[in-house]
Amino acid sequence: MTVAQRQEHTITRALILPDAQERLADIVQRAQNIPPLPPSDRVPANLVPGCISQVWLRRTFDGTRCHFHSDSTSLMVRGLCCAMVQTYDQATPQEILSTPWVLFRQLGIDSILTPTRLNGLDNLHRMILSFAKEVAPLCG
Repeated sequence: MTVAQRQEHTITRALILPDAQERLADIVQRAQNIPPLPPSDRVPANLVPGCISQVWLRRTFDGTRCHFHSDSTSLMVRGLCCAMVQTYDQATPQEILSTPWVLFRQLGIDSILTPTRLNGLDNLHRMILSFAKEVAPLCG
């Protein structure tokens, strides 16, 4: 499934819920099933800057596809980060760079988050894009 298809699938599934608060709660609840990052990945190099709570992003590249895993000290932030990371996980760098991020806006979640939370999520998105740009030349 492509990044665009994963976003669309999540949007379609979540829009069944009547409002942004319920959609946010659903995203947070789904993230509870995702294993946390091991302590070995909770290192300064993986910290996302500008977040109220600590957020880590592990980034790896297998020569073709990017792989991401995130975690946070805040359950709500963990859910939001996991939603973004799952959308981009296992995508090619070109796909990541060419697909606009619209999930939170389409679900109305961006309108119920504080500017500081939005800034942290924007920083996470920038780290994902930066990694994709960094590894894109390595694709064959």
